[in-house]
Amino acid sequence: YPTNADKYVTVGDDGVLRLWSIQDQKQTKEVSLGLPARAVCVSSDGKTILIGCGNGIARNLSGTFLLLDAATTLQVLFKRRDTSAWICQAAFSPNDEMFALAAADKKIYIYENDASKRYRLKCTLHSHIAPITSLDFSSDDGFYIQSTSEGELFVHNTEI
Repeated sequence: YPTNADKYVTVGDDGVLRLWSIQDQKQTKEVSLGLPARAVCVSSDGKTILIGCGNGIARNLSGTFLLLDAATTLQVLFKRRDTSAWICQAAFSPNDEMFALAAADKKIYIYENDASKRYRLKCTLHSHIAPITSLDFSSDDGFYIQSTSEGELFVHNTEI
């Protein structure tokens, strides 16, 4: 949790988002998402939680992503589905202008983090031959980086 080193967030196949306190070693809040989730990240300003949903079993629910208000209510701000494959990785760019989702279909979906543009899908990367195991942005927002289960490392320019 970028704005509070004591907090962290988890999601799971049980469809529950949980907030935790490291210092108190306990759960502090939970919210039912209504669908399984395996990827979660928090924007660098701590205001938004990005959740990638699906588990490979419930195909009709896989591929959905949620944006939640992390600052106050944990209410869903936006919900969208651009793939039927479950989401396995999620990341915000350091300046919070973009976010990326990696799915079990071996594709990466890059979005504009702008509610006025309805979180427009900027591009989809199709060049992977193996499942994506990690996804991140460079500290200067200039590149996004991902690795696969086959040991591949890809670096892409964010200027699309």
